[in-house]
Amino acid sequence: MELSAECQGSDYEPYQIRVVMDAKGVADTECDCPYEYGGICKHLVALLLTYVREPQTFRIVQPLEQALADKSKEEMIAIITAMVRREPKLLSEIELAAATQQAKPGKPADTSVYQRQARRVMGYDSPRLIEKELKALKDTAVRLAKAGDALNAGAVYHTVLAEAVNGYDDLVMSMDEDGDIAIVIDEIAQGLGEVLKKSKPDAATRKHWLEALLEAELKDIELGGIDLAPSARDILTKQATAEDWQWMEERLRKEIQLSRDWGREALVSFLSEGLKRAGRKGETAALIREMGTEEQQVHLLVKEKRIAEATSRMQAILKTKPGLLTQFADALVQAKADDAAIRLVKGQEKSWQSREWLATYYRERGTPEQALAAQRELFFDSPSLEKFKTLREVSAKLKDWEPTRAGALKRLERDKQFGMLIEIALHEGDVARALAALPQVKGGWRDYKLEVAKAAEKDFPQEAITIYKDKAQRAINERSRNSYATAAGYLKRVKTLYQRIGAPREWDSTIQALRTQYANLPALQDELRKAKL
Repeated sequence: MELSAECQGSDYEPYQIRVVMDAKGVADTECDCPYEYGGICKHLVALLLTYVREPQTFRIVQPLEQALADKSKEEMIAIITAMVRREPKLLSEIELAAATQQAKPGKPADTSVYQRQARRVMGYDSPRLIEKELKALKDTAVRLAKAGDALNAGAVYHTVLAEAVNGYDDLVMSMDEDGDIAIVIDEIAQGLGEVLKKSKPDAATRKHWLEALLEAELKDIELGGIDLAPSARDILTKQATAEDWQWMEERLRKEIQLSRDWGREALVSFLSEGLKRAGRKGETAALIREMGTEEQQVHLLVKEKRIAEATSRMQAILKTKPGLLTQFADALVQAKADDAAIRLVKGQEKSWQSREWLATYYRERGTPEQALAAQRELFFDSPSLEKFKTLREVSAKLKDWEPTRAGALKRLERDKQFGMLIEIALHEGDVARALAALPQVKGGWRDYKLEVAKAAEKDFPQEAITIYKDKAQRAINERSRNSYATAAGYLKRVKTLYQRIGAPREWDSTIQALRTQYANLPALQDELRKAKL
């Protein structure tokens, strides 16, 4: 009642697939592809369809339990030896199985086998295989833990985590596009954390386990914070004792001295959190002053209410890092230094961030007049439909929308912002105004013609037909199969509109003229046929 096979997929190695059936039908399925979107994957569908359509291609295999039941120890060894000679990779599986079987609760297992296997796995050139083999190693530790052998489970978790983190280099990271390998590594870190919490390892073992978790956190910071093993940091901050933080602090300080920018900030933040957990909160300010980034030191000054000194340093930082403006301003507001925040932002008037921040600030904390002035300035600086809607909301509080709207439209027309005028007209349901502005749009990445044509279909069908015809003609002129298909799509809209207004002859005349004009373009004629035109 079980089907198994290999299925060629997008990976170099085929997928391993299995279906278990019972009297009611399919009872269980398994495939090692990355499909996660509900239902079974296409590889399993292929297996089932093949069985339905070509059952004779399947080979009936006796269950292993029956096939090997009467074999002696010598015969079993001979069979396994022959298998390894034919497929050398099986040797590592045998080593792992033997090591797991030999592990006895209370007696340290030989973890060198797991170390070699994990190191070998991280050298594979298939991310799916790396993920699969790491899961298998993790499952070994899970089985040991469930059997009550917490110390050996921790030893396996520790060994595999250390090798996986060490082997997660730039090449593996580039292959791990969906982060599946990183997720498994995090699960291994979680397993180690659980064992650490529930067992009582000796001091040396405990330190080794914590060191592996620390290395995982350091590697994640080194790689730019990709969530390699996010659980490691949480485990360290919650389970490391004050004594643990003494040696961890020494290691982290060395790393901080070698780092800069985001890495330094992340390391200082991590150490600060650890010091707080260790009951040394009073030392965090000294740490930031000594080793923190400029930004961290500025935030510390704000926290200490040294606002003048903080804003002076902020202004210096913003000369090279203008993107930090809103972060600094928000910090000042949080410290109830609103006036300082406003002065800082207004000092960066050429920045779009400053206008955005001021508009938001005045909407939330200012007078209606301040909010309207700031929102109007923001809208004209970089017009968008969303900002126009916000302008309406703000001016409505002053019952000043009609003059504000008229002024905005007049300013947009003066500045030749015809695309924005079309967006507003369509938003307000004024298709006639949108059609009037359409000829004024010159270039740009956005195709307003299609938006206006679609909106015009109901009340201005002839204008919509004209636009669709023009778009179809332009697509035909591009002379490619894809562009012909696009043209056919526009012409389908033309046909529908002609039929709706009761002008089928005009449509017949239009399509016949095109067929005659482009009789020498068989690809176009083919696309028209496909579209039933």
